[in-house]
Amino acid sequence: MKPGDKNKTNSWGERRETANTSWETPDDRRHKMQEYLSAKRKVTYRELADEYGITRRTAMRDIEILTASVPLETVPGNGGGVKVMDGWHSNRLYMSEDQKLLLIELRETLTGKKREIMESILTDFIMPIS
Repeated sequence: MKPGDKNKTNSWGERRETANTSWETPDDRRHKMQEYLSAKRKVTYRELADEYGITRRTAMRDIEILTASVPLETVPGNGGGVKVMDGWHSNRLYMSEDQKLLLIELRETLTGKKREIMESILTDFIMPIS
């Protein structure tokens, strides 16, 4: 850390260096922002600005860029902000439609513990369709 930089406690109470460190690029920040959104599910632009030590306008631009790869919905007005699509999580792999249909078909042939395991696989890896 440079002299004058401060440690900050994020909203989870974790200590971290402020976002404006010389080693961090905008892509690094957006990647962290994507993970933060995945965990929080809905945030305001002000919250993102405070969390990453950036302006509200920079947070808005970052969200605009992230919408190309992350299923985000912007909610206008008082109490609005950015919302992540239900069921989507950062760094999660999702099944194709064919994979999903095959597992659903196989689930019907299972009983007991094996059926429970298949249910957990389907729950954990199938992204809901909105």
